[in-house]
Amino acid sequence: MFFIRLTRPICGLTIGSYSNNKEGRLATWIKVLSLLLVIQVGLIAWFRSRSDDLSAYDSRQPLLSLDISGVDKVAIEEKGKEPLVMTRQNGGWVLPAAQRFPVSPTRFREFTEKLLGAKLSWPVGRTKVAAKQLKVSDDTYERKIRFFKDGEAVEWFFLVPLLPSARSMRGGEVTTPFIP
Repeated sequence: MFFIRLTRPICGLTIGSYSNNKEGRLATWIKVLSLLLVIQVGLIAWFRSRSDDLSAYDSRQPLLSLDISGVDKVAIEEKGKEPLVMTRQNGGWVLPAAQRFPVSPTRFREFTEKLLGAKLSWPVGRTKVAAKQLKVSDDTYERKIRFFKDGEAVEWFFLVPLLPSARSMRGGEVTTPFIP
C-alpha cells in the first residue's frame, strides 16, 4: 500500500517513513471524499425540504365523513362477483336480490360503526400508480364499498383486507391510508 523510503539500516532492520508523494495523494483523497460527503448531505437536505408536508395530516380524522341516516343504499362489490346491495325500506335495510330479505339491524349497525369508526393512519401510497399496486383503484380492487343517496354515490372507497389491518382509498383521492 504505502511505499517506505528506506533510510539507514540499524542492526539489519530498515527504518523508513512514508513517501511525501503518497502523503500528497492521501490528502487529495481526503479532500475529494470530504467534498462528496458535503454534496450527499446537501442533497439529503434538499430532498427532505421539497417533499410533501405531512404535518397537516391528522391521524385522528375519520376514514369516512358520512351521515348514514341520509344514505338509502349500500353496495359492496368484490372483483369478479355479483355486488351485495342493501337498500333502506320502511326504516330497515333489505337485500333486494334475495326477495327483499331483511338485514339484521344489529349486524348493519356493527358494520356501519366499524366503517365510520375507522380512523385514518399514515399514508402508504400517494400516487395513482401506488393505488394501483396496492389494489385500491378503479381498475384493480378487491372490495369496493359505495354509499348512495337518491340514486347517486355520495361516498365510496376501496378496501383491501389484510390481517390484522387493511389498506383503503376513498373515491376520488390519491392518498392510500393504512387502517390499523
